[in-house]
Amino acid sequence: MVGAPAPIAPSAVTEYLDRYPSVICREEFDTAICALDDEFRRRWDEQQEQERQKSAKR
Repeated sequence: MVGAPAPIAPSAVTEYLDRYPSVICREEFDTAICALDDEFRRRWDEQQEQERQKSAKR
């Protein structure tokens, strides 16, 4: 079994913005990044479930 991806840490976002400043306000940036991260992890979970079902059928 593969370990689930961890959510993006706020410190990683801060580190990124320190290197690459954005004209988007931090609150909006955080909201967008967290939404994208949540969607990625949701799809990852779905993919893992499909793979488990395929493995169980074998």
